Amino acid sequence: MQTTAGNSAAERDLKSLSVQELQAKLGLSPAGLSQVGAQRRLAQYGYNEISEKTINPLLKFLGYFWGPIPWMLSGIFACGVFHEAVKERCYPWRQ
Repeated sequence: MQTTAGNSAAERDLKSLSVQELQAKLGLSPAGLSQVGAQRRLAQYGYNEISEKTINPLLKFLGYFWGPIPWMLSGIFACGVFHEAVKERCYPWRQ
């Protein structure tokens, strides 16, 4: 992987070229890509598309329970359950 400095140096090199030199370096003609050139690049680089990432619906659903607010609600629920369990032992006169 190239660093940012390497990318900017390559970018400066391309910016300093004339249009004809740049076309020759990239394998282009003034008319654009030929059919053969397009097929070659398609075979080399693939289609110009973004692959769609699919997420398991169960994992997406469980993801809603991950974060500070669900944690607080779970803590409040646990405190309430604990309080109900201890209330009868600590305060037997309050029934």
